[in-house]
Amino acid sequence: MDQFIQTLLTHQNHNGNGNGNGNGNGNGHTPDLAKQICHQLLSTATKLHAVHHLLVETKKEAKPIPDEVLQITAHLVKELQALGNNILQFDKPNNLSTTSSLTKFDIVSLVEESIQPYLIQAPERKFARDYEAILIVCGNPEKTQIILDNLITNAMKYSPVGSTIQVNVAVHEDSSNRRKYAKVSIFNSGSFIPPEEQEKIFDKYYRRSGHRQPGQGLGLYLVWNFVHMQGGKIHVDSHPTDGTTFWFTLPLAAA
Repeated sequence: MDQFIQTLLTHQNHNGNGNGNGNGNGNGHTPDLAKQICHQLLSTATKLHAVHHLLVETKKEAKPIPDEVLQITAHLVKELQALGNNILQFDKPNNLSTTSSLTKFDIVSLVEESIQPYLIQAPERKFARDYEAILIVCGNPEKTQIILDNLITNAMKYSPVGSTIQVNVAVHEDSSNRRKYAKVSIFNSGSFIPPEEQEKIFDKYYRRSGHRQPGQGLGLYLVWNFVHMQGGKIHVDSHPTDGTTFWFTLPLAAA
């Protein structure tokens, strides 16, 4: 896997003619995007490994394999396929940054599918969910999957073990344009982001002061871009005693 990532990044740097600040002028993509997709590949592979371990233990104990575990496995395989497809698009100008791939999908189902692997990977974590029954949005499910994975992973990183991560999905009306959106909110109680950092949190390469979590400061930057590519908004609300909520919106599909 490490050799594959190095090959991909070398190929991307060569084709993208990166100038050091992440803005290429070749095929319209950047090494940053390649790095983030590689990070997502490793993250998904880690979740798939946890599911594989559970399957092995289940077989040893001669227990039936739960249907939901098979569904999670299928979701993770589909996630890997989507990431692979993104890699194959690197040589197609602007393919990853246009709205040409927008489609209708159920954001509630995608959110729940995104949470399930974490319940196996980190069973000590608690998730509380509050969803609408079905919310059909117009967007890109592959990019939305990356958004969700980043925000859920961050919530787990910055909250204490045993605390509850709250995930909500609801209809939201934007007062600026009176349009209706699906609003996805992910709350954790273990971190506070001061106002001066909230203004920078989505900047490229920005790392929070006083935190030593691994990373390159690209995740939230790409999340911001992926949300806006789909016609949505993203924001962070944080309070010293009440915790932190990252939320984003995606346009509801026309009836």
